Amino acid sequence: MAPRRIMTTDGSGDWITPYPASPSIDLIVKTRMFRSTLIATGVGDNADWVERVKEGWETKVIELLDAISNGTWTQRTIMAAIRSRCAEKPFKVHIFPREYHPKNTPSGGLNELEVIDQYLNSAADGNTRGGISVAPGGETAFIYFDPDPWRADSFMRQEAAIMNPTKFGGVGMEPEEVLFHELVHAVRRLRGVTDRTPTTTRDYVNLEEFTAVLVTNIAINEKKPFAQLRYGERTFIAMPEQYKTSAGFLRNTEHADLVKRIVTRDAPLSRVIANSPNSNPFNPLRRHLRGALWPAPKADW
Repeated sequence: MAPRRIMTTDGSGDWITPYPASPSIDLIVKTRMFRSTLIATGVGDNADWVERVKEGWETKVIELLDAISNGTWTQRTIMAAIRSRCAEKPFKVHIFPREYHPKNTPSGGLNELEVIDQYLNSAADGNTRGGISVAPGGETAFIYFDPDPWRADSFMRQEAAIMNPTKFGGVGMEPEEVLFHELVHAVRRLRGVTDRTPTTTRDYVNLEEFTAVLVTNIAINEKKPFAQLRYGERTFIAMPEQYKTSAGFLRNTEHADLVKRIVTRDAPLSRVIANSPNSNPFNPLRRHLRGALWPAPKADW
């Protein structure tokens, strides 16, 4: 069945695709953005190609949203929280494609690392910009995301691993994981709990990024208890061995303080994630709220 599309009336050829499983999420399919990207990457602006790329992006994003909606406890918790908040308030989560302009990088597209950084990037935003947090009442969230560069077989990801392996180590880089990371940002923006207070550890950037990485790692660990977890926001490298369990993670004083601040900032959502029935070794929110009540593959948890 073809997705339901709401066509714009301005002659742009743009359309909005409501995500079938949740009226709170819309895909914004922008013709100009796809045409501009194809031109920037040397393909040109052939109208048929533009339409095929638009439809391909739409299909892939819907497939990823379906996987998250039917995924682990924590993934389903985030999706349910998005639906609930958008039912309470006139908010939405809008997902846009990313637009690439290699020539607008500082080197004008001549520095390959700058081009890679532009492609292997996604973002969540809203109407409130700058500052530490959004308004307490929350607001609509915007996600900018393209699944293709994040595929393990994509040229851009393979080139990134060669050119900058200390940053692009492959951990937390699957398209589903990247989109889920942005959905965590989105639900926090909807709930008005975004917090960009800088962290002491540079790799974490700020409390907001620490939260998105943490919750995504919990979801990854629910799916595959022995999978590598991502360390920090600035890189896609593996978590140090001593932090791979809830107990080990919370032995770090800064980690323990940041987790406490996450719970203080949004206790209801933290409690639902903590209530996961999965006996996976990494769920610091559960360890913080419920203590050492759960068995796990590693004895020190």
